[in-house]
Amino acid sequence: MLATSVLAALVVCVGFVQSANATAWILPKGKLVLGLAGDVSFATSEFLPDGEHRDFPLHGRFESYSLQLSGRYGLPHGFELSVQTAIKGVVFQQDPVILVGDPPPSTTDGYRAAVYDFSERRLGLADLYIAVGHQHLKAPLRISSFLEVKLPTGYDKPQATFRGDDPLPQNQTDDVSLGDGQLDLTYRLHLGYVFKPTLTILELAAGYRVRVNGPGHQVIGRFKLGQLISRYVVLLGGVDTALTLFSGDVIGKSFIAKDASVPAASFGLDNVEQRLLRLDRTFVSVSGGLIARVAGREWVLRVSRVLWGKNYSQLTSLTLGVLMSFG
Repeated sequence: MLATSVLAALVVCVGFVQSANATAWILPKGKLVLGLAGDVSFATSEFLPDGEHRDFPLHGRFESYSLQLSGRYGLPHGFELSVQTAIKGVVFQQDPVILVGDPPPSTTDGYRAAVYDFSERRLGLADLYIAVGHQHLKAPLRISSFLEVKLPTGYDKPQATFRGDDPLPQNQTDDVSLGDGQLDLTYRLHLGYVFKPTLTILELAAGYRVRVNGPGHQVIGRFKLGQLISRYVVLLGGVDTALTLFSGDVIGKSFIAKDASVPAASFGLDNVEQRLLRLDRTFVSVSGGLIARVAGREWVLRVSRVLWGKNYSQLTSLTLGVLMSFG
């Protein structure tokens, strides 16, 4: 009876705050689970497209805040429908810098025209995820599959740092965005198993993501582990990865610092390097957290950290959410 209770909690929690909440446990017919979660993410460093790790130049710092809304509903014949989106704000802060050529400007206005400030912020509705899942096998090994579509919601797409790739302050674009602004189609296969003697749950997932309109396609994977430590608390841990298989289309040019440690007062054009800009993303992240049942609700606390990537910020994220079940 206790194992059944634990499983019931993990059915709605394993994979929580992942896209469309896909798991190996499909909800029974008529079951509705609604989720609300707040997420805070930040980074002061990044992985370049070649995998090199370095700090953001000019004391750069990226922050993201989101209110995530999700829903799952069990359909007849072992199917499930899930939806997820978020109200999201992103902030990138960096010291302004004056970049002058040779000869330098002779007037104050000339120096003002050479001020570059890459600090930006955005607020709006993030990507919409819609998925349909099906339970292929129930016990003792659970097998399910999901077909998921990610839809942009009309926010500004990422673009080259400067319009026309002409690096002048007046041509600077707003290259901080709420997402990649393109459609993804993902297929995932999930395997889940409960070890009843120890009340441990194991889940593995693998899939393929078709990234439309430019980026390279991805192979994705996930490993999740849950362990009951008391009647009302379950510990969670996991690893998530997305590996880009081939280079996508170039959307413009970007500029990086050769030496990210140079302060704004000493920063010059000789410390700037130009690179091609793509929307390819590769990352490996680890996460840990817990589920606690309080006042008839499942509360989820999750912390994650990006360990490695390509064209990806080294994000640290904290998520606190609550799940409500009906039916």
